[in-house]
Amino acid sequence: MQDQRSTVELVAESIRDGIRSGRYITGQRLVEADITSELAVSRGPVREAMRRLSAEGLVEIAHHQGARIKRLSRADVLSLYEIRELLEGLAARLAAEQVEHSKGLAKRIRALKRDMQRASKNADIEQYVQLNREFHDLLVTSSGNPHLPSMIANLQTQVMRFQFRSLMDHKAILQSEKEHKEIVEAVLNANAARAEKLMRHHVSRSRDLVLRLPKSMFAPEKEKS
Repeated sequence: MQDQRSTVELVAESIRDGIRSGRYITGQRLVEADITSELAVSRGPVREAMRRLSAEGLVEIAHHQGARIKRLSRADVLSLYEIRELLEGLAARLAAEQVEHSKGLAKRIRALKRDMQRASKNADIEQYVQLNREFHDLLVTSSGNPHLPSMIANLQTQVMRFQFRSLMDHKAILQSEKEHKEIVEAVLNANAARAEKLMRHHVSRSRDLVLRLPKSMFAPEKEKS
């Protein structure tokens, strides 16, 4: 039974990571045979993983049509970003309050800042997107609040189905890196209020970029009754 649960989570996490990395895009069909072959697992764990991801709001399952990456409406995106802005702002505030008590945290933040500057300068979009994820994850895990990581991870996965990399060109990377630099300075200076404000602005700007994507990327809005 333990092996079955582990296999289900392996499949579910592989699909979550595929969404975060842009390997799976919104509306894409998830072919059961392809997944079983790729991960060398049986159909049972794949189907259970799909049910789990459906409960998380990442996948939709249609009768006789299988599973596909769920499409969100623009209203859904706005709602998700409202929560993400609040929670990531809180994480930045708490990380700033923790930094004076952890030399290791300050060192890791500075190292990520240098790596992001290098990736930005070299216009290395793939590397920058990966470092961006690591930076946000670091602040969240360093917040000291044990509930924030799982809550924010789910929100980030929800919105990353819109292929974050497709929004990033060199100009966008330079702007993003500038905002990260300001957040880093606020955190390292233990300026909690400013760190929260800057992070909230950073997340809201990301929201605006997503909402500019073509209409075809989004599900139709639900009619009000």
